[in-house]
Amino acid sequence: MDDIIKIIEKKLRYTDWKIRMYGRAILREVYMSKPQFQALQIINDMEGEATCSTLTDIMQLAPSTISTITKKLESEGYIEKNISDDDKRSIKLVIKDDGKDLIDDVIKRRCDFINDALKELDYEDAQNIAKYLSILHDAITKDRLD
Repeated sequence: MDDIIKIIEKKLRYTDWKIRMYGRAILREVYMSKPQFQALQIINDMEGEATCSTLTDIMQLAPSTISTITKKLESEGYIEKNISDDDKRSIKLVIKDDGKDLIDDVIKRRCDFINDALKELDYEDAQNIAKYLSILHDAITKDRLD
């Protein structure tokens, strides 16, 4: 079983790497770094509840680095900073339509990349890949801390 696990780990790592490299090439077109895009995705996923502190915690980067990232995202029109209604000292980071559009475009193009790689497979094989990746995902995430 150990040999099978090593093969699975290596294949997942290399597949993830290829997809990420393709995504980074897309980000270079808009002069965005990987951490900036990661922050944009987190802000989007948090639906208006993100702050610089939450980005610092999640991304494990220094507050000064997060400040630089959010300033760049704001100046490019991808996010806006709003003073919290609950705590006037807290600034909420909210994604704007251009930020959502960029995320959607990158994900669509990565999906197209995967689709192109799988075009030689029949539909049943693609369904099986999705099924087994879902099983693995559920097993890995069940009762585990992030």
